[in-house]
Amino acid sequence: PGALDRLGLGYEPCAELNPRLVYASGSTFGSRGPMAGRRGADLAGQAVGGLVAATGTPEQPSPVGVVAADAAAGLVLCSGILAALLARERSGRGQLVESSLYGGATWIGAAELSYALLAGAQYPRFPGGHPSLSPPGIYGVYATAEGHIAVLGAGRDDWEALLRALDRPDLGDDPRFASSSLRVANATPLREAVRDTLLQRTAVEWGERFSAEGLRFAPVNDFHAIASDEQAFANGYVVEADDEQRRVVGNPLMMSATPPRHASRPPELGEHTEQVLLELGYDWDGIGKLREAGAI
Repeated sequence: PGALDRLGLGYEPCAELNPRLVYASGSTFGSRGPMAGRRGADLAGQAVGGLVAATGTPEQPSPVGVVAADAAAGLVLCSGILAALLARERSGRGQLVESSLYGGATWIGAAELSYALLAGAQYPRFPGGHPSLSPPGIYGVYATAEGHIAVLGAGRDDWEALLRALDRPDLGDDPRFASSSLRVANATPLREAVRDTLLQRTAVEWGERFSAEGLRFAPVNDFHAIASDEQAFANGYVVEADDEQRRVVGNPLMMSATPPRHASRPPELGEHTEQVLLELGYDWDGIGKLREAGAI
């Protein structure tokens, strides 16, 4: 933090040269406050921003399994850049746009943070699902005979459909589960019954049954599964690279008038060096001298 300022390349001197400049800056903890000067990385943002405390088991907090604070901070910064570009079109002036891993983590945890701010209470860590939804809605991730499945609850209108999909009419006859309020009050035995039932078939089989009943669910994909998922390809989340020899992560946006370009294949090391140097004004003789000197 502060390296560009020490080099004279911070926002203020650059904006003096070009008032229309949109200058984007990312940090771990934010540019103000007692932690502003600290170095960090994704885990620091997850930890200080509440994600670690909200994940894991009641006994052991845990970071989430992806670089969530990095990704969130990048998306926030991108949104700020776009907003600043639009503001510049209206005012003629650029501005400094800042984001941080801390801020990104609080942004994607905004619902839970708002609960803490307004209710003065903290969600408990609830393994397998969201703590506010898991007990009453049977909302969570369950093991099956093969693989796992995410069940997105079964409210009043879905209760009968769930019983049919599970082939458990006995749960409908159980007085403990006779109404939505009773199912909330007896959430633990209900979840145990659902858990034991789901172990009797595979995730694929349960998916077919849940789909037939119109219930909300999803397969639990690992990244290898996403690489061959028809749904991911249909929406461009995974695409064939230009060389058609590998698959790469696509752009998750769809735009009707200006669709994103599909990703090209990852370049080989130094593949575009000559192209870049030619665009910068070097001629072939100058490029040859750079190569002879070992600079490229």
